[in-house]
Amino acid sequence: YMVDRARTYVIGEFPEKLQRAYEMAVKVMRHIESAMRAGAVAGDLYEIGLETASRSPFAANFMGAPGYNVRFIGHGVGIEADEFPFIAKGSGTVLASGMTFALEPKFVFPSEGAVGLENTYLVTETGFEKLTLMEEGIIVCKGKTKEGT
Repeated sequence: YMVDRARTYVIGEFPEKLQRAYEMAVKVMRHIESAMRAGAVAGDLYEIGLETASRSPFAANFMGAPGYNVRFIGHGVGIEADEFPFIAKGSGTVLASGMTFALEPKFVFPSEGAVGLENTYLVTETGFEKLTLMEEGIIVCKGKTKEGT
C-alpha cells in the first residue's frame, strides 16, 4: 500500500512571505486534523481548510495559483497514491474507521514557488493515526541556485 507525503525544500533565501504561507498551510492541516474521525464528512473537512486559509493574506493562492485553484485538499491513498474519496468541495463521503487518506494543504505563488506539506492518515473512531513518519518542517538544502547564490 502507498503513503503519500510532501515537504517544502528551500535552496538559498526563503522569503518571509513564503515562510508565512507555509505556517498557514500547517495551521490549515492542524484545523482539519482536529475534526478528522470516523463519521466526519469529507466536504466539511474541506470547508474547515478553506475557511482557515481564507483568513490569511494568501487566500487567493490556496491550493493553486490564482485562477487555477483545485477544489480538493486531500484524497484517498491505498493501492494507488491518488484514490477516492476526495476531501473536496461538496463531497458527501462519510469517513469510516480504517480509511486512509492524505491531506495536502499548499499555497502556490507563480514565479516564486509553492509551499505546503502532505501527510497520510488512518481514520479511527476517535480521530486519526498519522502514518507519515517523516518529520514536518522546512528542509533547507545547501547548494547554489541558478543565480549562483
